[in-house]
Amino acid sequence: ITNVYLQLKAYLQEESLHLENRLDFMEAEVVRAKRELEELQVVNQEAINARDIAKNQLQYLEETVFRERKKRERYITECKKRAEDRKLQNERMERKTQREHVLLQSEDSTQDSLRAKEEELRQRWSMYQTEMLFGKVKDATGVAETHAVVRRFLAQGDTFTHLETLKSENEQSLVRLKQEKQRLQRELEDLKYSGETTIVSQQKLQAELQERLK
Repeated sequence: ITNVYLQLKAYLQEESLHLENRLDFMEAEVVRAKRELEELQVVNQEAINARDIAKNQLQYLEETVFRERKKRERYITECKKRAEDRKLQNERMERKTQREHVLLQSEDSTQDSLRAKEEELRQRWSMYQTEMLFGKVKDATGVAETHAVVRRFLAQGDTFTHLETLKSENEQSLVRLKQEKQRLQRELEDLKYSGETTIVSQQKLQAELQERLK
């Protein structure tokens, strides 16, 4: 009985030692598992935070792209409207230039006709005055021959000077009329050049729009 007791005691002591070791091992495993769980919770929270940040960034990017697209569409619409307005303005300017050109041509024709009639009337009036003057000279001098009357008429220095003055004034009037005609022609050319420049600007704007739309 004593031997059995001693064997049983030794066995229980040995089992007690093994059990204590197993308990220490299990406690260490629990601590390790708890630490890993905490680390996994941290990683999980970081993943959730990263997901939320990425989601917010994606939403911001989508909103930014949407705003930029709307802004670009408004810009294109405004550019098209400006181009259309410039086109209409150029068409109005071209029609106005054509009307002014027709009016200037009509005015030139009218002025030419008036100058021709004025010249004809001036010549007829000059001939009438000359005939009247010759008649008065004939009556005053009693000279019947025309060449004699001319010699006496030319001998009147003041009368001859007066005729020269009238001639000079008429020539100056013609020069002024020519200068006015040249001025009107220059204004017409300036209007044409301004219209062509506006058309070139419109074409350049349309080319820029097409380049932006590519």
